[in-house]
Amino acid sequence: MSTVPVVRILRTYYGPSLYSLHPVILWTLDVEPGMAPVLADAASAAFQASYPEANPPLAAADADPILRAIGLMAAWAKELQNSANGLIDEAGATVIAVGRVVGWCGFHDERVGRLALDIAAASIASAAGIKIADADLATARRHFDTESASRHPGRYSRPLAVGARAHGIPYEPSLFYSIYWHYGWGRAGRLHLECTSNGDGLIGQQIARNKRVTREFLRSLGFPTAAHIPVVSADDAVAAAAKMNGPVVVKPANRGKGRGVAVGIESEEEIRAAFAGAREWSSDPILVERFVPGSDHRLLVIGGKLVAAARREPATVTGDGQKTVRQLIAEFSERRAADPVIAMYGSDIPVDATLDEELRRQGADLESIPASGVSLRLRGNANVSTGGTPTDVMPAVHPDVRAMAEAISRNAQVYALGIDYITTDITRSWAETGGAIIEINLAPGLDVHIISGLGEAEIGMAVLGDGIGRIPVAVVIAPLAEQAALLARVRAALDPSPGWRCGLLGNGEMTVGATRLVPAGRSSHIHVRQLLQNRDCDAALLCVTPNSVAALGFPVDRCLLTVLGEDLPAPGLMRALAARCSERVVTVSTAMGWPGQGTIDALMSVLGPSDPVGE
Repeated sequence: MSTVPVVRILRTYYGPSLYSLHPVILWTLDVEPGMAPVLADAASAAFQASYPEANPPLAAADADPILRAIGLMAAWAKELQNSANGLIDEAGATVIAVGRVVGWCGFHDERVGRLALDIAAASIASAAGIKIADADLATARRHFDTESASRHPGRYSRPLAVGARAHGIPYEPSLFYSIYWHYGWGRAGRLHLECTSNGDGLIGQQIARNKRVTREFLRSLGFPTAAHIPVVSADDAVAAAAKMNGPVVVKPANRGKGRGVAVGIESEEEIRAAFAGAREWSSDPILVERFVPGSDHRLLVIGGKLVAAARREPATVTGDGQKTVRQLIAEFSERRAADPVIAMYGSDIPVDATLDEELRRQGADLESIPASGVSLRLRGNANVSTGGTPTDVMPAVHPDVRAMAEAISRNAQVYALGIDYITTDITRSWAETGGAIIEINLAPGLDVHIISGLGEAEIGMAVLGDGIGRIPVAVVIAPLAEQAALLARVRAALDPSPGWRCGLLGNGEMTVGATRLVPAGRSSHIHVRQLLQNRDCDAALLCVTPNSVAALGFPVDRCLLTVLGEDLPAPGLMRALAARCSERVVTVSTAMGWPGQGTIDALMSVLGPSDPVGE
């Protein structure tokens, strides 16, 4: 076989279809006659080699070979997307007619999904002996990596998506910029950039972004923080450290995740080197901060409540009298990579000038062979992003520390706040131990708490909170002319009070309450997203045509009511999808008058004032 099989996209469903309740790409595979068995056998072996933990679908020897090949390709595309932080469950293949097989695979972003299909097809073709240019495959993979990195849930967004999925909460990229993700619908929805949300106050964001401002803010509240002096030169840094009369920390004023931080240094040589390291990360003034003894703790406050606490220890290796520090670091990294949680949320230990300096201070370097039982610290800071090891200490947090953390969050008016607190004993009050807050973080990474033992869904839902969910939604499937008549009756029946705003979509128009909106583009699935991502929307009526449902899928995965006409095209498909996605389906005969009062009453039972979170 010499011809590469061609992926022929048949349709993209952006909503529930007969194949899945979630968005999927539907396609078939054009292959040379008689070569399907070769392709299927090669694909099976290659898939298992690439994804040994996945269960290969349709692996029975007597299965239709093209069905097997397409099924394996679907699974390959799914696993490829999931390897790039995807949360895709939907993939499969079926025979829809004699000699006609289709496959489907879920996606977060259609472009990423199509790239995954192309790479999967090329991979199984290569396994079957078809010549695929390595450069072409490498280029496709780089393109996939770039696109998925910007369009899939990121490392710090993933727990929110996992939590939302586990609790049946809708989530999707925002319409205007893919790094933002929207959770829930309408008034029961919220826009997030990782942990930060559109509920955060601007002043709180400005406070958290600058460590100098943070310190003065904390002092104004009466909470302990480490004294520091901003400097702009190495000479100034040495002079500032002399005023501290003891070990200091040197770090950029506007960077997080341990970037450019040197901890517990005293000599002039160390301070100059630390200043140079911090300057590589920031052109702003560098902070020389009094060293606070104790362990580094990350306190996570969500919605004014402390929800998690972890003690972080710096990355450390312990000698065996035989291996070099470089070899011990490699073993340390291998052990971390073998843990699926750390592999997902941890980071490699940077082997850089900061590590070299930390080893030098302990009289060692990368080629040193530590004696058995001798431990060497690899970083001065304990951030997980530089190899730190976290331990859950939430049950041990003293009430005074909890109260302090929660008060800081409330005063800053920041919904999700990470507080870095140094203390010798988290079980005692900060007033007793001399502990201090080092910084606060506006977008706290959840990795530290997941690695310390909290589940992804648990911590993700802690961030999302109880107020995220669905609003009441009704769907009407009708031609445009019939939509106009129905919408006029619904507008007349809606409560005119400003306390309840119903979103209406249909007949090429979109409104929320009395406000008329401009639908973005021409596609009905975009219009549905546009309405449901609007936080002014307390309930929604989605009027769509039968053709759009057949071409794009049902508009939502769940709704309270669907109204169908009796004379719609493809009535079996319409009824099947409505039954899968609706709590109640009403079929209306247009010959009896459209829309009848019974139809309006049924719609108003959904669209009238009610609990905005519930369904």
